[in-house]
Amino acid sequence: MKNLAGLEVSDLIFETIEKRVEVSKTEPYVFIIHGVNAVEGKLKSAYSALKKIEKWAVSKGAEVKLLEEKGYSLKVEITDPVAARIESHYRASDLKYRASDLKI
Repeated sequence: MKNLAGLEVSDLIFETIEKRVEVSKTEPYVFIIHGVNAVEGKLKSAYSALKKIEKWAVSKGAEVKLLEEKGYSLKVEITDPVAARIESHYRASDLKYRASDLKI
């Protein structure tokens, strides 16, 4: 188990958030989940990551809503307390808010 800005997460969820989730600079509570090269395809891998993150986020009291599918990425809205923790994690670990460069 790992600590994500105060929330306990499994190693799998932590790695998924670190490697595949981007934080929007312009829209609060909005995140981009990217697909990766997978046997079943990039878009399917994005949905798989969404399903894992959603199950974890709901267990922590958040709501997750798919806003848009664009290419191999999913634009989602995640409410607090999870959204605040993901954003805080990115700021604390000096990871960049990469989604600001995306045209989604």
